[in-house]
Amino acid sequence: EGLEKLTNLRTLHRFMVCDDKGDTRGCNIKEIKDLNKLKGELSIEGLGGGRVKVIDAQKAELKEKHELIKVKFDFEVREDDKVGSASEQKGLLEALKPPHVIERLEIWGYTGDRPAWYSDMNYGKLRT
Repeated sequence: EGLEKLTNLRTLHRFMVCDDKGDTRGCNIKEIKDLNKLKGELSIEGLGGGRVKVIDAQKAELKEKHELIKVKFDFEVREDDKVGSASEQKGLLEALKPPHVIERLEIWGYTGDRPAWYSDMNYGKLRT
């Protein structure tokens, strides 16, 4: 822990999420809550292994990262992961609503339906 204290951090290309059970391969997604100066691109990996709670994804407040232009959500599972259901994945994706200013969105390994925000007309610059 401690990533949340880097409030002036501007670059974080890859963020690996972990669970609350002592997984040392990443950080809890809610730790990016106050990193609102992030710019450029951000890849959030490890979303598909059942490690992320929807409430923690909401606390990340991804929509407040207004300087991001590319966001990648990686739901692919690793060999030691449990596979999350499509509804669990959709709940996570709903909670991880990206900022309206993004120009590029990539979603890998996702099996759920489109989130409600995907149809939002405010994503005028978005290319998928």
